[in-house]
Amino acid sequence: MATELAPHEQRVVDVVDDVLGPLVADGRVLVAISPASDVRGALIEVRPSRAGACPVTIHCDAPGDLDLYVGRHELTTHIWKSREWKLGHFEALGAELRDWLTALVAGRYEEEVRLTDSGEPGKGRGTIHLEGGPHRFTYSHVPTVGSRGPWRKVSYLPY
Repeated sequence: MATELAPHEQRVVDVVDDVLGPLVADGRVLVAISPASDVRGALIEVRPSRAGACPVTIHCDAPGDLDLYVGRHELTTHIWKSREWKLGHFEALGAELRDWLTALVAGRYEEEVRLTDSGEPGKGRGTIHLEGGPHRFTYSHVPTVGSRGPWRKVSYLPY
């Protein structure tokens, strides 16, 4: 298991620190970083102290590519900037991540989920309300087809 962050992972951590640093200092959010392992890239967990605020886990999949697990139900979305990254435009990924984190901190995220009988998300639709317009995404866990309950809307509070 790697003990240090790769340069592309450190750039992501730097953006997270820039956006969330003051909130960490105030005790309003906890940020936990797990270095990459043999099977996955680094994970950055953002856990707000306010119960109704939106948690997010950022997976540094590859240089320029992030997976984000958003909300209590961890609906999955992505920031894909590998093309820009290969061209040396590192700021494209950072700018988009900064916008997304700023929206989550402000409570500008909502989701609709269909849970299974055991409470796991079977299907979901998330919307991050960004300054430039909404980012909508969907999530579906195929093995849950046939065992999904009704749609439930979840809104989140600011950090």
